[in-house]
Amino acid sequence: MENVKTQIQIAQNLHYYYPDIQITCRAAANNASDETENAYYEDRPKLIIEVLSPSTERRDRAEKFYHYQQLDSLEAYVLVAQDTRRIEIYRRNNNWAWELYTEETTQVHLQSVELELPLDVIYEDVVFTEHVML
Repeated sequence: MENVKTQIQIAQNLHYYYPDIQITCRAAANNASDETENAYYEDRPKLIIEVLSPSTERRDRAEKFYHYQQLDSLEAYVLVAQDTRRIEIYRRNNNWAWELYTEETTQVHLQSVELELPLDVIYEDVVFTEHVML
Protein backbone atom coordinates (compact mmCIF):
# COMPACT_ATOMS: atom_id res chain seq x y z
CA MET A 1 0.00 0.00 0.00
CA GLU A 2 1.82 3.06 -1.21
CA ASN A 3 1.10 6.40 0.47
CA VAL A 4 -1.43 4.88 2.84
CA LYS A 5 -1.00 5.71 6.50
CA THR A 6 -1.65 3.45 9.45
CA GLN A 7 -4.10 4.94 11.93
CA ILE A 8 -3.85 4.02 15.59
CA GLN A 9 -6.16 5.27 18.31
CA ILE A 10 -4.72 5.35 21.81
CA ALA A 11 -7.09 6.74 24.40
CA GLN A 12 -8.47 9.94 22.83
CA ASN A 13 -5.50 10.47 20.48
CA LEU A 14 -5.12 9.40 16.87
CA HIS A 15 -1.63 8.61 15.61
CA TYR A 16 -0.67 8.21 11.95
CA TYR A 17 2.43 6.59 10.46
CA TYR A 18 3.59 5.69 6.96
CA PRO A 19 5.02 2.18 7.29
CA ASP A 20 7.29 0.96 4.51
CA ILE A 21 4.95 -1.99 3.92
CA GLN A 22 1.63 -2.90 5.48
CA ILE A 23 -0.59 -5.80 4.59
CA THR A 24 -4.23 -6.23 5.39
CA CYS A 25 -6.28 -9.27 4.49
CA ARG A 26 -9.76 -7.93 4.08
CA ALA A 27 -11.76 -7.51 0.92
CA ALA A 28 -12.02 -4.12 -0.73
CA ALA A 29 -15.24 -2.25 -0.10
CA ASN A 30 -17.97 -2.80 -2.67
CA ASN A 31 -19.62 0.50 -1.86
CA ALA A 32 -17.58 3.70 -2.15
CA SER A 33 -19.65 5.29 0.63
CA ASP A 34 -18.76 2.50 3.08
CA GLU A 35 -17.49 4.38 6.12
CA THR A 36 -15.44 1.42 7.38
CA GLU A 37 -13.01 1.77 4.45
CA ASN A 38 -10.72 4.74 3.87
CA ALA A 39 -8.42 5.25 0.90
CA TYR A 40 -5.96 7.36 2.93
CA TYR A 41 -5.33 5.20 5.97
CA GLU A 42 -5.48 1.62 7.17
CA ASP A 43 -6.54 0.84 10.72
CA ARG A 44 -6.44 -2.99 10.62
CA PRO A 45 -3.13 -4.19 9.15
CA LYS A 46 -2.07 -7.80 9.81
CA LEU A 47 1.60 -7.23 9.04
CA ILE A 48 3.79 -4.13 9.14
CA ILE A 49 7.34 -4.04 7.78
CA GLU A 50 9.79 -1.20 8.37
CA VAL A 51 13.19 -0.86 6.68
CA LEU A 52 15.61 0.53 9.22
CA SER A 53 17.81 3.52 8.48
CA PRO A 54 20.02 5.59 10.79
CA SER A 55 17.46 8.41 10.76
CA THR A 56 14.39 6.21 11.49
CA GLU A 57 15.66 3.23 13.50
CA ARG A 58 15.14 4.71 16.95
CA ARG A 59 11.56 5.77 16.17
CA ASP A 60 10.77 2.42 14.46
CA ARG A 61 12.01 0.45 17.49
CA ALA A 62 10.40 2.58 20.18
CA GLU A 63 7.46 4.88 19.45
CA LYS A 64 6.13 3.11 16.36
CA PHE A 65 6.55 -0.37 17.82
CA TYR A 66 4.70 0.62 21.00
CA HIS A 67 1.85 2.18 19.00
CA TYR A 68 1.64 -0.66 16.49
CA GLN A 69 1.21 -3.16 19.32
CA GLN A 70 -2.05 -1.40 20.22
CA LEU A 71 -3.60 -2.52 16.90
CA ASP A 72 -5.73 -5.58 17.66
CA SER A 73 -5.40 -6.75 14.05
CA LEU A 74 -1.59 -6.66 13.93
CA GLU A 75 -0.05 -10.13 14.04
CA ALA A 76 3.59 -9.31 13.22
CA TYR A 77 6.00 -6.39 13.10
CA VAL A 78 9.12 -6.82 10.97
CA LEU A 79 12.28 -4.72 11.00
CA VAL A 80 14.62 -5.10 8.04
CA ALA A 81 18.20 -3.81 8.26
CA GLN A 82 19.51 -2.15 5.15
CA ASP A 83 23.23 -2.29 5.96
CA THR A 84 23.47 -6.02 6.76
CA ARG A 85 21.44 -9.20 6.27
CA ARG A 86 19.39 -8.93 9.45
CA ILE A 87 15.66 -9.22 9.96
CA GLU A 88 13.82 -9.02 13.26
CA ILE A 89 10.28 -10.28 13.66
CA TYR A 90 8.01 -9.57 16.61
CA ARG A 91 4.82 -11.67 16.68
CA ARG A 92 1.71 -11.11 18.78
CA ASN A 93 1.21 -14.87 19.29
CA ASN A 94 4.72 -14.98 20.79
CA ASN A 95 4.02 -12.07 23.18
CA TRP A 96 6.03 -9.74 20.89
CA ALA A 97 9.24 -11.67 21.65
CA TRP A 98 12.25 -10.95 19.44
CA GLU A 99 13.10 -13.38 16.61
CA LEU A 100 16.34 -12.77 14.73
CA TYR A 101 17.17 -13.88 11.19
CA THR A 102 20.72 -13.29 9.95
CA GLU A 103 23.35 -14.57 7.50
CA GLU A 104 22.85 -18.14 8.71
CA THR A 105 19.12 -18.01 7.97
CA THR A 106 17.92 -19.16 4.59
CA GLN A 107 14.17 -18.50 4.94
CA VAL A 108 11.98 -16.02 6.79
CA HIS A 109 8.49 -17.24 7.60
CA LEU A 110 5.75 -14.61 7.76
CA GLN A 111 2.99 -16.79 9.15
CA SER A 112 0.47 -13.95 9.41
CA VAL A 113 0.26 -13.86 5.61
CA GLU A 114 1.41 -17.45 4.99
CA LEU A 115 4.55 -16.42 3.14
CA GLU A 116 8.00 -17.97 3.17
CA LEU A 117 10.75 -15.73 1.75
CA PRO A 118 14.40 -16.59 1.20
CA LEU A 119 16.78 -13.99 2.62
CA ASP A 120 18.47 -13.99 -0.79
CA VAL A 121 15.24 -12.69 -2.33
CA ILE A 122 14.71 -10.05 0.34
CA TYR A 123 18.24 -8.73 -0.15
CA GLU A 124 18.41 -9.27 -3.90
CA ASP A 125 20.35 -6.46 -5.64
CA VAL A 126 21.41 -4.95 -2.30
CA VAL A 127 25.10 -4.07 -2.19
CA PHE A 128 26.51 -3.75 1.30
CA THR A 129 29.37 -1.33 1.84
CA GLU A 130 32.01 -1.94 4.44
CA HIS A 131 32.41 0.74 7.07
CA VAL A 132 36.01 1.61 7.75
CA MET A 133 36.82 2.97 11.20
CA LEU A 134 39.54 5.60 11.24
